[in-house]
Amino acid sequence: WIKTEDVSAVKYAVLKHLPVFLQKTSTGESDAQLTNSVYLDNDQLELYHGRLDKKQGAIALRLRWYATGEPNGLVFVERKTHRDKWTGETSAKERFIVH
Repeated sequence: WIKTEDVSAVKYAVLKHLPVFLQKTSTGESDAQLTNSVYLDNDQLELYHGRLDKKQGAIALRLRWYATGEPNGLVFVERKTHRDKWTGETSAKERFIVH
């Protein structure tokens, strides 16, 4: 197992050997490795299983920031809600900034 204080160093060591993946964003292209997410759930992992099973109305709740390592600027709290295409509704992402 990796000690908490060594996680960033291990991630860096692994990432040095991976190809760079550029993701398309609303402002152009961005290095996907700069996207950090921490998903929130309960002990039964109800949100995880709801999303995995693609249940109508299932949500994902996460903290997200765009930087290397620890958050050093904006952190977003995001809620993504799954909607089945056949209903005519589209999935939604809502978010706000934590300073």
